[in-house]
Parts: sequence; structure tokens; C-alpha cells
Amino acid sequence: MGYHRDPGHTYKTMFNTVFYKSELKALAQASRGALIVRLVFTNPGMKGAEMDSATAVAFERARLISPLGDSFEHDTMWGFYGCSDKKTDLDSCVDSDDGILFVPDSSTGNLGLMYWKGLGVRQDYSKAVELLEKSADLGNSVAMFNLGSIYYAGVGVQKNLSKALAFYQQAADLGDANSMFKLGQMNEADEGGKQNYTKAAEWFQKAVDLGWVKAMESLANMYEHGRGVQKNLSKSVELEHKAADFGSATAILNLGRKYNFGEGVVQNDSKAAQLYKKAADLGSAHAMLNLGLMYYFGEGVQQNYTKAAEWLQEAADLGRLAAMTTLGSMYQRGLGVETNHSKAAQLFSKAADLGDAVATFNLGSIYEFGHGVEQNDSKAAELYRTAADLGNAAAVFSLGNMYHFGGEGVEQNDSKAAQLYKKAADLGNAHAMLNLGSMYSLGLGVEQNDSKEAQLYRKAADLGDAEAMFRLGVMYYDGRGLQENHTKAAEFYQRAADLGHVQAMLDLGEMYHEGDGVQTDSAKSAELFHKVEALQNLQ
Repeated sequence: MGYHRDPGHTYKTMFNTVFYKSELKALAQASRGALIVRLVFTNPGMKGAEMDSATAVAFERARLISPLGDSFEHDTMWGFYGCSDKKTDLDSCVDSDDGILFVPDSSTGNLGLMYWKGLGVRQDYSKAVELLEKSADLGNSVAMFNLGSIYYAGVGVQKNLSKALAFYQQAADLGDANSMFKLGQMNEADEGGKQNYTKAAEWFQKAVDLGWVKAMESLANMYEHGRGVQKNLSKSVELEHKAADFGSATAILNLGRKYNFGEGVVQNDSKAAQLYKKAADLGSAHAMLNLGLMYYFGEGVQQNYTKAAEWLQEAADLGRLAAMTTLGSMYQRGLGVETNHSKAAQLFSKAADLGDAVATFNLGSIYEFGHGVEQNDSKAAELYRTAADLGNAAAVFSLGNMYHFGGEGVEQNDSKAAQLYKKAADLGNAHAMLNLGSMYSLGLGVEQNDSKEAQLYRKAADLGDAEAMFRLGVMYYDGRGLQENHTKAAEFYQRAADLGHVQAMLDLGEMYHEGDGVQTDSAKSAELFHKVEALQNLQ
């Protein structure tokens, strides 16, 4: 019998089509004596373990329908052969010295895994555990690892981290690198016992010594953050380079990030972009996102909105929320893509459904102003509340505006507006500080308080808000809420003017003309007035 695996078929199909049931029955009934079965696998990419597993499945299916009963295992002899050319005569392949005798006991673990996955046999978790435990008792470290994974996942059996830990430990003691890695993960995550970063690092190191790439990634992360080991960015970079040499997309991505931000290496955006590209080509959605952002901002590469949109689209297709949100904004503004508010709304909606606060806020803004969707204040308020609950300061501020001005979405309520502005201000939103300052100035929703007004303007000014700088200048000039100080007023007018604030330029120009708070300077005064005129002409 020959068997060729079609690469286009699924792994499950591969085992389910080893033999048709009728062929197995014919084989099993061919003799009640010493039945010899030779399986020839003709796919050049098929590994020994795969051939052994496929043979184990064929053997099991034959045993189940064989009239030989309990003697089947002892009265039949099975072997398998790998033949690199499917056109080769099967007899010549069997006559070669490349055949491997199939020993049922040694393949018990493989068969157990087949029962677990339902490959070639009816899925049976109990049978799988029985066969894997039998193989583990014979010292099979792979079976021990698989049992550990089964008890760890709790599929088909009751989840039992203590048992998982014990099986992983047994396999690790026999030199199984994957089990060492799992023990590292369990100690790192506080699973099956007390969290122990030191032990986690030790297990990762053992797995690294055996060439386990995932362990290299994990140990690099521990060195980066100083968990279980002394923080050592150079060691982290060294491990990531080692894993990258094995083709690890995660390690390449992390190296890119380190070059991007200069962590453990000399900062180099160009190098970062190259590494992100390499990781993206290996399928890393995070790398696609980062590369898209580098094209968006022109960091390490020439700014290219079209390329940015292409990479962000790929990352979005793979579920990266930040990619959906950024790409949505690009569709709103027509950057690298044609302006399409409906497409923007779709992207924001998809990310919002997955819990992204920024996308939820953006979608609320779209409904508030009716861009790409039918205008709906109630829907906007609902989305702002959701985003606000997720900690989005802009959403808290926007919801405060809706209460401040009232409308179909919410009933006008200055007290509620002030509370929301306060919450947004505490989250660092400069616009909220500005609006709350205005409410303290007018006594809307709060008790009138010039001093608190000034404090809020100062906080917003420190965040770079030009209007807050101007208003603080006015308060210094008038001596309201602050001790009158025209020199200070001029300083804040200058800061606001430098940011393009027209009224600040006019007032400062007047002060230079009059020598009020500053030395009289007609040239400086004229320069400021000319700037204002130029800005007004642009409008």
C-alpha cells in the first residue's frame, strides 16, 4: 500500500485518508497468521514522526475491525518506508534498507495524540489520556509534555495545574525543552504554585541552552524588565538577536522597538523600520502597525501616507485595533486614501466593538456631527459614555460639552457638565481645563471662583494650550484672581502669540507700542500687527 500526502489537504484529512476502511478490513482479514503490512509514504516533505503517527492510526483502525482480536498486535508486523518520489515503484521502495519497523508500544504516545485530536480515529479524550499515560510510564517525554498540556488546558479532562506542572517537570527532567519553557511560563504567570520570576528565568535559560526559540523571547523580556534577573538591556538584545537568527518574528519586532526608542542599542529609526519590515513580512501584525506608523510620521523612512495606509490595512485585517483607528482617521482626512467617511465609520465601529476607547470616541464624534452616518446626538452621547468609562479623556470632555450646551442627546445641565470637565481635566485634557476655568469664571454649574479659574488656565497653559496662555495673561493684566502684573501678562501673551494666537498678538503689540509691562518697541509692535494682518488675509 502506498500513501501520498496532498499538501493542499488539511492535517486532519491527511490522517483520515491513510487508508479507506474497506482496504483496512481486507488487510486485517487477509491472514490469521503472521500478517505483514508495509506502508510507503511518497511525499518528500513528510517527516518520520508524521509517518509514524499515520502508521499508528492505520494500525489502530485495522486492529479495531480485525477478526484476530487480542492477538492482532502480536500476529501482525507493520513497517513504513519513506520514498521521495511518488512515481517510484513501490516494490523497489519496500526492498530498500530505509524501512522502519513499527513498534506499537513505542507509538502509543503518537496514537494517544491522534485520539486527542480526532485525526484518523474517532476523537476520544479518555482513550487519549489512557494511551498517553501508558507511553509516559514507558519514559516517553513527549507523551509527558502532551499530558501536561492536556491538564493545563482542561479540555476533555478537569483542568489541573498541579498535574500539568508534574508532567512538565517529568519531561523537563528528561531533557524536553518545550516542557522547560512551559515550566518557565507557569512560574512567571503564577500558575500551579507561587509566582517565582527567578525560577521562571532559570527554566527559560535551560530551554534556551537547548535552542528553544520561544524561551529566548521570554528570557529576553525578563532581562528587559528585570524580572527574576538583574535588568540587562544588552543581554535582552543579545537573546533577541539569537532568536531573530532562527526567524522569530516576535524577536525581530522587539529588536525593532529597541532601535526605535534606543533601548539597549543606539537609537536608529532607519534600522527600526528595516526590522519592522522583516517582522511584518513574517506575518507580525504588530510590526505591520509599527511600520505603518513610521510611514505615517516619516520616521526612519520617507513619509508616505499611501504606504502607511497599506501597512495599516494589513494590520487591521489581522485585528490590530490601533491600526483600525488610525486608518479610520486617514479615511476621514483623505491621507493616503480617498476621503471616505463611511469607511472611516466602519473601521471605528469594528474597533469600538472590540473595546477600543479611541475608536469608540471617534465613532461618537462621527454620530455627533453626522459624518458618514446619519447624525444622532443620542447615539453620540451613548458612545461618549462608553469611551469615558474606558478612561478616554476626550470622550469625557465631549460628553461634558453635550451637557453644557444641551440638545437631543442629553438634557442641558451645567452641574453635570462641570463634573465631567473636572474628570477630563484630571485625566490631562487641556480643553476641559479651559472650559472648567470658564465655568468658574461665570459661576456656571460651580460657585464662581477666580482663583480656581486661574489655576486651571495655568495647568492648560503648561500643556501648551494657547488660549489658556492668553486668558492667564488677561487675568494678570486685570489683576483678577491673580495679583496684577503687566510684565507677567506680557510673558503669557508672548507665549500665546508664538503659537499663533491672534488676540494675544494684538494685545502684546499694543503693550509694546505703549511700553506697558515691556520696554517701548515700535518695531516689535509693528511686527506683531503685520503678523495679525497677514493671518487675517489668509483667512
